[in-house]
Parts: sequence; C-alpha cells; structure tokens
Amino acid sequence: MEAAIFEMNKYSLEDQTAEMSFFYQLKIKPILSFTIGQNISFWVVLSYMIFEYIRPHQMYPAIDVIPWGITILAAGVLSALFNGRFLRVKNQANLFLNIFFIIILLSSLSALSPATSFENLKMPLALILAYYIITGVVDSEKRLFVFICLYLLINLKLSQFVFRGWISRGMEYDGYAAYAGFAWLRNPGELAVQMCIAFAIGLCFVFGIWNQLHWIKRLFLLLFPLMAFGSVIACGSRGSYLALGTVILLLWLVSKRKIIGMILLVGLLFSFSFIISDRDKQRLTNMGKETDVTAQTRIERWEKGLKMASMHPLLGVGYANWGVADQKYFNDTGELSHNIFIECMSELGYVGLSVFILLIVSTVRNNLETMRISKLLQNAFLFNFEI
Repeated sequence: MEAAIFEMNKYSLEDQTAEMSFFYQLKIKPILSFTIGQNISFWVVLSYMIFEYIRPHQMYPAIDVIPWGITILAAGVLSALFNGRFLRVKNQANLFLNIFFIIILLSSLSALSPATSFENLKMPLALILAYYIITGVVDSEKRLFVFICLYLLINLKLSQFVFRGWISRGMEYDGYAAYAGFAWLRNPGELAVQMCIAFAIGLCFVFGIWNQLHWIKRLFLLLFPLMAFGSVIACGSRGSYLALGTVILLLWLVSKRKIIGMILLVGLLFSFSFIISDRDKQRLTNMGKETDVTAQTRIERWEKGLKMASMHPLLGVGYANWGVADQKYFNDTGELSHNIFIECMSELGYVGLSVFILLIVSTVRNNLETMRISKLLQNAFLFNFEI
C-alpha cells in the first residue's frame, strides 16, 4: 500500500487522476488492457489469490496434477527476484513480521513436540512469502486497484453461494452453519471472519469510487457488501456478529453524513432481529451465562492457555503445540483455544504476544499514514480504502 502511494509522487496529481479515471469508472477494456500487459510477477500474484481462496484444483481433480500452492509461490519468488521486487519495500511492519517468524522458529525448537511444530511450519512460511511477493509486486495504484477488484470478485463468488443457500432454506441453517470453498473456508467461524473483512473492504471500495460510477455499476458494486453481510449472518457466529457491528459502527463514526448513517444503522439493527434464526436469538440472549455451553467451554480453554503461558512464559509451549500441551498438562482432547491472542501467548510465550501486538500497531500506523498522504493528494479511492 505504501509503495502504491509513493508511486503516485512520480506524476502530477492531474496526470495521475486522468490515468485512473477509467479505472474509477470501472471501464472494462482499459482495465483488462492494463492487466494483460503486466509482467509475470503480477500474474503470479493474481493466480495465487485464485488458488488460495477458490482452490480450483480441488474443485476439478483433473487439474490437480501438481502442488499448485508451492509452485505458484516458487514462481512468485523467482519472478520477483528477477525483477528486483522481492524484499524491496522497507517498513517497520516488515521488521516485526520477520522477528515474529524468528520467534516461531525458536519456539518450534524448544517446543514440547518439535516434530509437531515443524510439520506445521509450511503455513506461516507460505504466508510470509506471499506477503513479500504481494507487497513487492503490487506497487502502483493501478495494480492495487486490479488486485482489490479480483479480491472482491473472489469473495463475491464465495458469499453469493452462501447467501443464496441461506435464502433458499428460508434463512435457516444447513447442519451447524454455512461454509464455502475448501480448506479454512469450510469452517463457519473462519468463513464469517473472512466475510466481515470482505464487507468492510467492499463497502470502502464502493465509497471510494461512488461518484465516478453510472447508477447500474453502483447497484452491481453494492452486491459485494450485501452478499458479504448476508453470509456473516448465515454463518451464525456470534463473534462475527460483534465484528460486523463494530465495522458498521466505525464506518458511521468516520462518516460525514451521520444523520443518514444513523438511519441506516438503526435500519440494519432493526432488520437484524428479524433475519437471524431462532437458534441465534437464543444464543445471543444466553451469551455469557452458565447455560451457554460454548462460552463456558471457551472460557475454560482460555484459562488453560493462561496456565500454559505461566508455565512457559518466554517462548510458550511451542508453535502449533496447543493440542500437545492440552493433552500433557490437562489430559484433555487437545482442542484449539479459539482466541488468537491466547493461542499466541500460550504457544509463543509473552515474547511472541508482544511482537504480535507490535505488528498490529505498526499496521494501523501504516494505514493512518496512508490516509494522511492520500488526503493531501485528494485521492478518495485510497483514502476510503484505508478507513
């Protein structure tokens, strides 16, 4: 993101606005022409997004002939190195990310079960490589625009599947809750978190280019946040309900049209009580009470995590060793903690938790700085996107 902002400084504000006008108006031909003309590094980034979220090789076994994820990441690293774009972005968040990964390695070496840690290291390694490839390659506003468009289209595909299924069942659940795609998106809670993120990004994307669009395109773009919103409700996760409410409240706080925003906010809250299922109404009413089995179970797991951290304060019980520690110290089933901060503290110790929090803080600072610069440049798209 920061690279995209500073790329703008190479041109005058008028030239940059003229170049981006076709993008803001969602003119398909110039956007496709630009995308097709990009080098292999950018196409690797787009391919990674498709294979990471949609997993076409799992949908169509005929093409599942190579390890697509590893292959795409390897191609991304090689192409980024060849073009001099790998590790080219200097940022404080990168420093904390690198330190965090080193802590994961040290924690794995001192883990209760080092074998378990090293078996699971491919996930954080793959995510870090993807991060550096994306931040090195998506280095202009045009590339960022195309990248976000693809991200929103992918999430629209996933969310409309969940939303349509939920509507067709009369706003009831299929089994426990909704899911979509493969891998982590088959977990309703994680899918709900993803849809909360897609809702926020989709809505800010709409705000950023709203004044540039024909009314038909405006209606189409509203499908992004609408489908994501419905998917969150369909997932039935109380945590995601709170996250969704927080996103809407924060958007209202930064809005300049607070009266209209308040009317919409009240309308959403009023309609929410009618569209959620009876099961969720009961779960929300009982939230935190002794009859709330789910909450009591998670509180018990959080208490276990605190005890694990007190027994292993420096580097924790070891990366991906929550289940091992749960069985060893509590003779339990080895379930997850269901809280990212507790999990980080218990598995990576107080050192890992501290660096993780610093990583979050530095990311927020990046966004605030990007907002400041984009406001000076009068760039509504980047400003709204960073809200």
